[in-house]
Amino acid sequence: MLKKNKYDLTSLQDLSYKSIRRFLLKLFAEQGLDTPGLDARILIMAASQLSHADLLIENSSAPERSIIIKINEFMNRRIKGEPVDKIVGHKEFYGRKYTVNKNVLSPRPDTEKLVDIAISEINKSGSKNLLELGTGTGAVIISIISETKSTIATAVDISEDALMIAKHNAKAHGVSQRISFLNSSWFETVSESYDIIISNPPYISKTEMNLLSSGVREFDPFVSLYGGEDGLEAYREIINNAGLYLNPKGVIIFEIGYLQAEAVTNLLLKNEFIDISVAKDLSGNNRVIKAYKSR
Repeated sequence: MLKKNKYDLTSLQDLSYKSIRRFLLKLFAEQGLDTPGLDARILIMAASQLSHADLLIENSSAPERSIIIKINEFMNRRIKGEPVDKIVGHKEFYGRKYTVNKNVLSPRPDTEKLVDIAISEINKSGSKNLLELGTGTGAVIISIISETKSTIATAVDISEDALMIAKHNAKAHGVSQRISFLNSSWFETVSESYDIIISNPPYISKTEMNLLSSGVREFDPFVSLYGGEDGLEAYREIINNAGLYLNPKGVIIFEIGYLQAEAVTNLLLKNEFIDISVAKDLSGNNRVIKAYKSR
């Protein structure tokens, strides 16, 4: 359990970048953080706007007071459990940096498998037109569009705040012209059909919600996490209606919880999807499920 005490860097005798980093490393380790050294470095770099190389050069230098105040703020937010990416306002995903805030789920490394599978399908089938349901930061669809040449996409989210972040990220990565953004609860205002439907929907069950770390539970939006009593609510809604929005031979691709492969497969079979396959992430857990429209 992280302590809530407020700490003050100005109590240090030697206020160099080196001493501050050591102080943060020791404090974060005492607080039980998993990556105290990495957290310390990222927060100092964000507050000072120094690259890693520049930070090493400035190691013995004293930061300006405004930087010390900013580091102090970041430090106290971190020991209260706020994730580093939410503090600094960005997260790396698929080799690119994405703006994040309290209104969006921060992209996870495991979700890169969803991007891999989608790109592979596009390269194999020549699919051109994609729909992403629940775009959040836009990291998934932006990664796919950035890695393929002639694809276009519609990115849907129920949250206007999330769509603002996704639009910002799309512009930052130069793909705004190839992605349309739509405020919608799943298919509610969708009117076209697509070659591929892709989604990383909320899939945490009621029981699992209580097991999440405080950093996830308190700082990621509830609507992006909670998938209903059994975690399958979004899958039912999407799969039951997806056939109406898929072109002939269209494909649907989901990220899933590691224990949900059988349940989601059954939902797909019930709705006459065929050639269902499951892919594992780097940890060996079931992570992505893909299925084709039967006709």
